[in-house]
Amino acid sequence: MGLCCLISPGGAPGVSTTALGIALLWPGRVLLAECDPMGRRVLPGFMADRMRESAGPGLLGLGMAAEAEQDAQLPLKDYLVPIVDDGRVELLHGIRDPRHGARLGPLWPRLADALTAWDGDVIADLGQVGGKSTPVELLKAADAVVMVLKPTLAQVDAAKPRLEAVRSVVNEHAALGLCVIND
Repeated sequence: MGLCCLISPGGAPGVSTTALGIALLWPGRVLLAECDPMGRRVLPGFMADRMRESAGPGLLGLGMAAEAEQDAQLPLKDYLVPIVDDGRVELLHGIRDPRHGARLGPLWPRLADALTAWDGDVIADLGQVGGKSTPVELLKAADAVVMVLKPTLAQVDAAKPRLEAVRSVVNEHAALGLCVIND
């Protein structure tokens, strides 16, 4: 199906909230993947009082499994949590501690393959782009990349060079867009 990556120029403009909102309103089966190396937001926020059981190890656990089984297919399904009861929307929750972000580097290429092969659409929250920890492999595999930003001069100024960098790595057929979030 399709992989849509949501990104930010920095400054917390609401990427995670936007990704969650899109996933909850998606017309078909969708996976929300929190791939922000700086940490998760959905599990301790939206899902905090909705969890009926343990969320499991999420993205970090998947990364550790990938290290242990380097040649095996990623067991993505084993690391997902349902967001809604009908099973239509699932979550791969991100890392809790940003210090673990460095461990995810080797996971990104394999996760890109797994997400593009997923039986449904994928909304991936990559957080701020432009640093060493940016999951570039996910951007390369994306069918669409949407930068979420606030309508401020600082956000627009930070967005321009990051969009130029994103343009240089995304597939030539990938759609690029902006989502401007008002306060």
